[in-house]
Order: sequence, then structure tokens, then C-alpha cells
Amino acid sequence: MAYRLPSIAGFCVALWCLFAVIRKRNRAVFALVCSATLLLTPLYNPYAVEARPYSMVAACIAAALFCYQRTVRPLWVVLFGLSLAASEALYFYALFAFVPFAMAESALVWKERRVRWGVWLAMGFGLVPLAFSWTVLKAYQKFYGARFWAPASLVRTASTYALFLKTFAPIAIAIVAILSVIALRGLDEDAEDSSRQERWLTVGLLALPVVGYAVTKIAHGGLAERYVLPMVLGLPLGFAWMLGQFARRAVALFAGFVLIAVTLQEGFFWKAESGTFGKAVSPVDAVERLVDSAPSRLDLPIVVSDGHDYVPLAYYASPDWAKRFVSVVDPEQAVVYSGSDSLDKQLPALQCCLPLQVYGFHNFTEAHPAFLLYSGGGDWDWWPARLLHDGYTLQLLAAAKNNRLYSVSHP
Repeated sequence: MAYRLPSIAGFCVALWCLFAVIRKRNRAVFALVCSATLLLTPLYNPYAVEARPYSMVAACIAAALFCYQRTVRPLWVVLFGLSLAASEALYFYALFAFVPFAMAESALVWKERRVRWGVWLAMGFGLVPLAFSWTVLKAYQKFYGARFWAPASLVRTASTYALFLKTFAPIAIAIVAILSVIALRGLDEDAEDSSRQERWLTVGLLALPVVGYAVTKIAHGGLAERYVLPMVLGLPLGFAWMLGQFARRAVALFAGFVLIAVTLQEGFFWKAESGTFGKAVSPVDAVERLVDSAPSRLDLPIVVSDGHDYVPLAYYASPDWAKRFVSVVDPEQAVVYSGSDSLDKQLPALQCCLPLQVYGFHNFTEAHPAFLLYSGGGDWDWWPARLLHDGYTLQLLAAAKNNRLYSVSHP
């Protein structure tokens, strides 16, 4: 709970900051409806309750939006720089979210031939944590090499929009394109310079997946969807510009849509959790029941095929069960069967911090001519295919939904 509270607080801060940003130019109800769309994005579910930095990064960027709107005063310029620095200190790829602010300031320079040096210095100050951590970042790149599990690609960029808007990629991209066009169409209509900058900010945030793709492609880095999660902050801003073009009835209709969508989302969630609400459900229970249901050979070590399944099993299992759960790695073959060796590099590295039983495949099979294999059907569950290809005998002992337990013996 303590690990997750900062993420929960981060989502609340992001929600309030977006409300305040939109409220400065619109009525409170209008701002409430637009900012509430964050509840329909992955920033709320799942990242608002995960013990990861992504929600807090979004909160810092939202705070930077709030401060940037008020940078006519030196105090807000300082707070703007501190917000950006905090986001970069939390996560390296927060750097992507600096681009929309640079776009907005560049538009000001182009329009007025005026440079706000304080704002540019504040953005530069936001890069200070990156400078101090550069050697660590380079070490990460060297460790994972060219076979990172999430390579930058146009397909992944399109799927990012689909994930963030919870719809199909073509529909998500169309929505983002429409919001961007509406925001840019008002550039010539706005008399206030700050309003023009906020329109560019909106477009820049909506374009973050594309920015992330371009940067990581050049730098030969990885790009998972969550790395550009601050993009969802652009959705409420985009909806605000869009609804400003319509009458009150259209705003009321949009408010009704948001209310129904949030209500259904929460209803489905609580219905799914009704059977386990208030109970501690261990991820080990289902696997233990599966092994207990097997007819024989229960004294053998249990190789967990997917490393993402293995770590929680080893962590939450009782000491007796933890001794039986093991993971085997083979980075070269991992590239063949899954396209990446990231997981097979991570698991041995984690042994410095957790009591994990991770072995090289050949060393393990030499010591154990027969063993059990647990297959959970996940994205990294490739060991059954590898063993069958190498001539090992796999006998199904037990099955429950997507979970399988095999008895494995040498060719």
C-alpha cells in the first residue's frame, strides 16, 4: 500500500492540475467534464495504483502545464523548472514531454520574435537529472543491447494510441488527428499569445508517441507504450478546444457520454472484484492447486516457463514451495523464440536483490534429467516450443484454463 500511495496521489495531482488549466479559460463544469476523461485512460487504470513512476511523472508534467500557464511571473517560472526536473528525476523518458513546451515557446519566438530566456532556462534545468544519470542510462543501453523487448516501430506507435484511447488504432489516430486540427485551427483566432502557446502544447502532447518513436529510433532505444504516458494529458486539453466550438447541448451530450463511460467502467471493475474483495489472493494458490492435482512425480523441481510468472511465484510462495520453483534462461534461444533476450538478462541480474533460483538451461538439464514445467500461456512462455523442438518429451499432467503442467524428460 505504501509503495502505491505516491502513484495514487500522482493521479489526483494530475487530475486537479488539468482541471485548473482548463478552468482558467472555461467554466468549472466545462473543465470538470474535460479533465474527467483522464478516468478513461490507462493513467487511471492501471497506472494510478501501480508501484511505478509513470503516474507521478504525469503529475509532474501536469504541474508543469499549470505553472507554464502562469510563467508571466518569475515564481511560476521557477516552479515550472522544478516540475520538469522532478519528472526527469523520476523517469528518463520524461524527456519526451519537454518537447511540447519547446514547441510552444518556439511558436512564441516565431510569432513575436521574442525569447523568454527564463522559460528556456527552466526547461534546461529540467535536464539536470538526466545529466547526472547519463552513465546509468548508457549502462542500461549496453546491458540490454540491440534485443530490447520493446523496439521502436510504427506499429507499436499506432498501438500506443489504441491503448491510450482504449479503441482500435485507426479510430484512435483519427480522434487524435481531429483534436490536433481543431487546436491548430484556432491559432489565428486567438488574440492572447498564451492561448496560442497552449494550443501548441496540446498538439505536442498528442504527438508524444510520434516524438518518442523518432527519438528512440535515432538513439537505438526501446519504446514501450507507457514510456509516453503523459500523452493522455493532451486529451482533456484537446477535448476542451473541441467543445469550445459547440453549443451547450453538445457539451451536455459529451458530459453524458463521459459519465456513462466512467460508470460502466467502474461497474465492470467492481463486479469483477466482487468475489475477492477484501481478501488477499496469492498468485501462488492457483499454481499450487495445479501441481497438487497432478497424478505423480510431484517431488521434481518446477521450471516456470515465463519469467514474468516466476518472479511473483518465487516471492509469494512459502519456503517449501519456493525451493521447487526455478527459472531457466538461454539468451540466444530467447531471441529465436521471442525476439528478445531482455527477460533472460533481467532474471540473473535480479539475483542480487531477491533469492531467486535462476539457472542456465544446459547446466540445469545436466543436473536434472527430469523436471516439471509450468506453462501459463503468457507472452514470454516459449519454453514448451523450445523443448519440443529439441526432442524433449512433454507429458501433460494437469491443466486449468490456460495453465498447463508438464512432465519433461531428456530426449
